Amino acid sequence: PYGKSLSKYIRHYEGLSYDTDILHSKHQRAKRALSHQDQFLHLDFHAHGRHFNLRMKRDTSLFAPDLKVEVSGEEIPYDTSHIYTGEIYGEKGSLTHGSIVDGKFEGFIKSHKGTYYVEPSERYLKDQNVPYHSVIYHEDDIGELILHCNDLHHILNHHLFNVLLCSSGGICEKNKHYSDGKRKSLNTGIITVQNYASHVPSKVSHITFAHEVGHNFGSPHDSGSDCTPGESKTQDQKEKGNYIMYARATSGDKFNNNKFSICSIHNISQVLDKKRYLCFVESGQPICGNGMVEANEQCDCGYSDQCKDKCCYDASAPEGLKCKLKPDTLCSPSQGPCCTPECTFKFSDVKCREESECALKGMCSGNAAQCPTSTPKENFTSCHTNSQVCLNGVCSGSICQKYGLDVCTCATEEGKDDTELCHVCCMAKGQPNTCSSTSSERWVQYFNKKVTTLQPGSPCNDFKGYCDVFMKCRLVDADGPLARLKKAIFNPELYTSIAEWIVEHWWAVLLMGIALIMLMAGFIKICSVHTPSSNPKLPPPRPLPGNVPQMIRLNHRLVISGSEFPLPNHS
Repeated sequence: PYGKSLSKYIRHYEGLSYDTDILHSKHQRAKRALSHQDQFLHLDFHAHGRHFNLRMKRDTSLFAPDLKVEVSGEEIPYDTSHIYTGEIYGEKGSLTHGSIVDGKFEGFIKSHKGTYYVEPSERYLKDQNVPYHSVIYHEDDIGELILHCNDLHHILNHHLFNVLLCSSGGICEKNKHYSDGKRKSLNTGIITVQNYASHVPSKVSHITFAHEVGHNFGSPHDSGSDCTPGESKTQDQKEKGNYIMYARATSGDKFNNNKFSICSIHNISQVLDKKRYLCFVESGQPICGNGMVEANEQCDCGYSDQCKDKCCYDASAPEGLKCKLKPDTLCSPSQGPCCTPECTFKFSDVKCREESECALKGMCSGNAAQCPTSTPKENFTSCHTNSQVCLNGVCSGSICQKYGLDVCTCATEEGKDDTELCHVCCMAKGQPNTCSSTSSERWVQYFNKKVTTLQPGSPCNDFKGYCDVFMKCRLVDADGPLARLKKAIFNPELYTSIAEWIVEHWWAVLLMGIALIMLMAGFIKICSVHTPSSNPKLPPPRPLPGNVPQMIRLNHRLVISGSEFPLPNHS
């Protein structure tokens, strides 16, 4: 399903289908493995015009060995064997990380062409009968919703919440006694992956989570010109964007958006220097049998009970044969999709990769197991419903670039319409003052005044806020109302400004003082005549306007407005 929108946050995706029973059996074997060497598996599939050959092993460093989970005071068993990490065979520097549950992989795959995210299809297409169990999408296909909340410790969750956890802990946070008499550790929390009742893509929650983990590791929000280049008046610095710990919205595609600033690195380094030996352990090295074809290996189909490859010796074979091609074989399917189960190369007219919006279909070469790189379509080909363009085979550029313009964010200025804050905006190269919506008169020759809106959650107003589902730009409040009130009351600059104003406008202060004294004197004068007094020389108090004295005769006494007067006794 090329070109389809998965949700209002994901503009393009592809369905993913592989044998979940086989993957589940591989996972069960790794789960039961007694040795560290047996905790490996591999997964092969085709998507987005390329072949993915994932080689993964169990990640035992994510959770503590003595992890305990309690629900309502009762300890429950919790299986952490479903977490895996690995790489793409043949791509140095690649990384994959995720989980395997019920034979389905969910996680991210970082390659040289960007990061891909794999999620269950029922998360988005629950009520639709689709022939695939998972979906995979590229990071460039995600609407740029990056929101930084001020809470510190989070666990991803699929529920809606209206509260934030404000207590802060840190790495290696130990249990402490609190006012309720219980011992607790504060390095816990909740993040919802729901926004406006829609599931948030993994890229969004990952970057937000990285921001919050930065807090855990001792980094406050970035401040100062060195650590907030996105606020710079210099265009070169501004185009690089802000860092992970920026307090407001970021687009996620700028050069600095997925990096920590020097301020964050300095703060985090101080924490790690003190606690790194308590919390972090070095992971083991990959070996033959993990399903990854690595150095000094010709193939790798796993161990004997999981290897279904008749072209390759499994990891249980004698030394010198394991992870080697068998005699009279040309290749192994573990090397790539262009090798047949009969250990021969597929013909050159066999398709090994589907065509995408930005790349032609891939065809086997006839002399290699790997699927050759697909030929990119012409740069600046429109994609993503004409909101972006293809660059080097990936839909990653802005539609502005098609016409020699640079993408920009429309900011609030005098005379500008606030509704344009959530439009796609373009500017002439090196001329920020020309930043205008695609619907403006300035760019009518390119867009014919057609409105192209940003996705909900995209940064707007020069990264000061984000667009909601109604295409309204909502400002981001990084500190919260209590912090703002505290800063307003105890801000030294406030009192300095007040003092300077008093010195400059002394006559106004004098007049206000005289007016206050006259007001107080008038109030006392007016109210004193209505105040009762025990002094017999003073006249009785006057009743307030509208208060008619009430006369009550009781036992030869007359009560008037609370005062008693004797009455003569007549027989």
